[in-house]
Amino acid sequence: VAAACGMNKFQSRLQLYREKLGLVPAFAGNDATYWGTELEPFLRRHASKYLGIKFRQSHKQWHHPHHAWAVAHIDGISKNAGLECKLTSYRNKKRFAETGTTINTPEDGLPVHYYCQCQWYMLIVGKPIWHVCVGIAGENEIRLMVVPFNAEFANELLRKAGIFWQEHVLAEFEPEIEFLIDANEEFKNVLRDSVTIPHNMADVIAEFRKAKLASKANAERLSSLEAQIKKTMKDAAALVTESGDIVATWREFKRHSVDMPALRTAHPELIKKYT
Repeated sequence: VAAACGMNKFQSRLQLYREKLGLVPAFAGNDATYWGTELEPFLRRHASKYLGIKFRQSHKQWHHPHHAWAVAHIDGISKNAGLECKLTSYRNKKRFAETGTTINTPEDGLPVHYYCQCQWYMLIVGKPIWHVCVGIAGENEIRLMVVPFNAEFANELLRKAGIFWQEHVLAEFEPEIEFLIDANEEFKNVLRDSVTIPHNMADVIAEFRKAKLASKANAERLSSLEAQIKKTMKDAAALVTESGDIVATWREFKRHSVDMPALRTAHPELIKKYT
């Protein structure tokens, strides 16, 4: 639903529209979604045990009571609440709040597209609370947070999703390009030397140049600050306060890559098997 409302940085409305109409192959999944599905029963059991709430698996497709097109597939349901199970990597764990946190706004300890997902489910299923159980791969850690129903936010999702469904999917009218990847795919072949800038694009170009300069300045400033911190730490692995709280860490990572040409020569059967 976040993509339909223009709130998912991983999928644009144009990409979702083309999937809905079968113009491009639907997302077939990857390692992350595979393990997320495999570990869902375990996370559901953990949430039930930790919270003392019996969440049962739901195989049905839920429909909004007044809008048949608004559907949901949920991971767990109980008498008074629902459950969403997620798997993330240790690199993304900082985007998730600690166990016991109440998430009242998007990005307040829960990525915005997950927050949208929980609000959408509560709107359709009619529950006032949605729990989120997040397994952190590589950390042996599970976090549990709770999302209360936000009627204003949820109804705005319904309004925006309805516009997407009625004015784009059913009308077969493509949404505007929003992501750079969409623009690159749509206009990947250069057919003209130049095009005259429209009047309404002058401010966009000016803002782009300003943002680019600011980004460069921020990157240089961050690099300078990081150098100062590392200079202070010297050969220590962490920088701590007088009370022992860690405020910065530094560790050198060595990347180990597979020599693909050598592997292809020595074991062509493995390349063929796993390609």
